[in-house]
Amino acid sequence: MIGLVHGYGLSGSGSNLWTRSVAEAFTYEGKSVHLFCQETDPEGLPFVSEARVYRDAEGTPETLFSRSTDYDGACVLHRPELERLPVFVRPPRGASDYLAYMPDFTDEEVETYLARNTQPLRRVVEDEGLEALHVNHTVLMSEVGRRVHEATGVPFAVMPHGSAIEYVVRRDERFQKIAAGALASAQRVFVLSNEIQDRLREVFPDLEGGPDGLTDKMRSTRSGVNTRQFALVERSERPASVERIKAAVEGAERGKTPGQTRRMREHLREIDDETDAEPSIERLQEALDTADGYDERRPDTDLEATLDGIDWTEAEVVTFVGRLISYKGIPSIVAALPLMLRARPDVRVVLAGAGPLREVLEALVFALAEGRRDLARALAGSGGTLEGENEGALDTVTGLFDALEEKGTLADYFITAETHLRPETVLFTGYLEHDALCHLFPCCDVAVFPSRVAEGAPLVVPEAMASGCYPMGTNFAGMKDSLDAVEEGLRSEGGFDEEEVAPLRLRPEPAHTARDIAANVPRALDLGGRQRPALRRVADERFSWRGIAESLGDELASLRSLDRRS
Repeated sequence: MIGLVHGYGLSGSGSNLWTRSVAEAFTYEGKSVHLFCQETDPEGLPFVSEARVYRDAEGTPETLFSRSTDYDGACVLHRPELERLPVFVRPPRGASDYLAYMPDFTDEEVETYLARNTQPLRRVVEDEGLEALHVNHTVLMSEVGRRVHEATGVPFAVMPHGSAIEYVVRRDERFQKIAAGALASAQRVFVLSNEIQDRLREVFPDLEGGPDGLTDKMRSTRSGVNTRQFALVERSERPASVERIKAAVEGAERGKTPGQTRRMREHLREIDDETDAEPSIERLQEALDTADGYDERRPDTDLEATLDGIDWTEAEVVTFVGRLISYKGIPSIVAALPLMLRARPDVRVVLAGAGPLREVLEALVFALAEGRRDLARALAGSGGTLEGENEGALDTVTGLFDALEEKGTLADYFITAETHLRPETVLFTGYLEHDALCHLFPCCDVAVFPSRVAEGAPLVVPEAMASGCYPMGTNFAGMKDSLDAVEEGLRSEGGFDEEEVAPLRLRPEPAHTARDIAANVPRALDLGGRQRPALRRVADERFSWRGIAESLGDELASLRSLDRRS
């Protein structure tokens, strides 16, 4: 029996969804698994047969429920209660004090967190006879796994994800040391892409060499997709799929309101554009703040009306699904709109997600639609500060503006934007869970993922594939690995030629990304959906969670005889 160890909840995307999907795949195949995580709604997970909480430092279990499920296997979920949860990206303004940026933790707080997780996990290992542990992320649960291994002898594996490495380990020597110690002690290191392998060797060069070196311990796995959840949908059936999105969010608490958006636009209009000076960052921040004060982890209050604003049987729909932060490159999509609309005036863009960049993106769309060159320039130049993340975050936008100005075509760009960009062109949904997203992807023709940072193994690519939605992304790191698999599948399964697979890839350099989106989206739309069956077959054959779980289980089973406390 194995344990899956994850320091966070099981909703959203990335490592959360990876853990949830693998746990469900194990139980679907009749296996038993213990899942150690921070999921606060275990009753909402149909594959969880029992849930326990640990409220004290001694790791005393309290059973929340025990039930029968429709799965052949069994999953017991364990959650230690914590005072604060360390996260890899600084929480947005107004977020709960429970969430805290990991580098802001004091050494004492780090130790408290480790202790509150170590004792319960040790107890689970000893009481349930777990034979191996799979631990997500290089920090901090990897250190919990190392301590439990030292105390009990249970072998453990670590699966690094890009977020922890980029946003924490590289930036804080304390956590780099913790991660190095855990990776040195782990019996296996599972890697989701070639890019993750290279990044580990770069960040931890001292762990190489010898039979127990980092490279020797690496084993490849991948991100997948629940092909039972995502499906192909004919164009005529898209309205029915949209109704399923509405059903998925019915009764859910809601987030942003139309009134908040209107207030922000009113304040943006009041910013004077009659002078040559760009608006100050203070004026911009004041306008954006008028849309503040909602729960960003909820769907918008007018989601249903937003969806009804698209003629799903006729419209060509482009989507982005993910967190609305500059690292994901969404500003490139907005910057590309005027150029894209020149070729495809009726295209619709759906941005599904939440994050601190949302108001900046909405304001940029407004500025383009109004032909407000001054406002668009100011937002692009100050977007990183307004987002609260980093300077230069919108350099893909400023880079496009500068290139067009040098060519003498920037004025034409803004005229095109003012002519073609309408309120219904770009639609924001707010945060959507996968029970809604699985019905959105099949209604879209192209999915764009222009990440500016090195992705490990983006889950959204196989999800788009399973829905027949043509994926395109920046051609580097783990995103490139995913696109390589897509191209190979389209060529072998569908007989597509170079011209038909070329739109998959966007150049990651800021000077090129927006223009590549503008050029590649129409080329992908020209396929008219011919790629959909081939993409689905590739997802079935290469990215099924069941196959991933089976391979992972076999690898962990091989560790059961190991005891390396000495």
